Amino acid sequence: MPGEGEKIMKKSVFAFACALLLAASVLLTAVPAGAEGAFCSALLYVSTGNSGRLHLREFASQSARSLGLYANGTQVRVILHLGAWAYVSVNGATGYMMTRYLNATAPRTAPNAYPSIRYVRTGNSGRLHLREYASRNARSLGLYANGVQVAVFADYGAWSYVNVDGKGGYMMNAYLSSLRPVLSAPAPASTPRPAPYSVLTVRQPNDSFVYLRATRTSDSKANVICKVPSGSPVTLLEWDEWWSRVNYEGMEGYMVTRYLQQE
Repeated sequence: MPGEGEKIMKKSVFAFACALLLAASVLLTAVPAGAEGAFCSALLYVSTGNSGRLHLREFASQSARSLGLYANGTQVRVILHLGAWAYVSVNGATGYMMTRYLNATAPRTAPNAYPSIRYVRTGNSGRLHLREYASRNARSLGLYANGVQVAVFADYGAWSYVNVDGKGGYMMNAYLSSLRPVLSAPAPASTPRPAPYSVLTVRQPNDSFVYLRATRTSDSKANVICKVPSGSPVTLLEWDEWWSRVNYEGMEGYMVTRYLQQE
């Protein structure tokens, strides 16, 4: 029969083994499913080398949802190294970052590294949205006219992160140019503004149609009331430089002002 001391030793060994199993299970549950790599706890720095910002991704793919953008020099803690990707913790959030943009040494910002200057170039008299994030569906932070100067801090392909009038946000690269656009001359001062309830004619350059919309935006077709054929008469209710409120066959809505002409 085992002695009292041997029984106590066995109980201690069993308790220690249980504690090890519990610690291992906690560690494994802290790592995303399917992750295979070397555990580590290294402090690294975002090092993009171009003053751009690095995505924290939901999973290890460039097509994964972005959980945030982190500036050059941001410190991150690497939890798991996965080759081209690392599972990291940064500012209380966890996700994946590309290892080629992580460095053991904090990057030095060049003293003459200034943002590039671009200009809004819509090609017409329309205005460009500054978006809260890189999507046409994002909230608009403002509308900027053709020729407005913006400072570009990061280029993400179809979109750029910019600052304009002290506000940061995203603009589409298709409507930004390194050359200041030549602005068309303003209309002669003698041209009178149409009076309310005057009849105007819809003039579309290709003689097709112009949308009558429920709101002053052309971002989607969800606000389209109807198509108004070029040459149709409409009654002006409220004139505006960009969008005018009109009545067409009993339907009220907004039209782009440049498609309305006085005969």
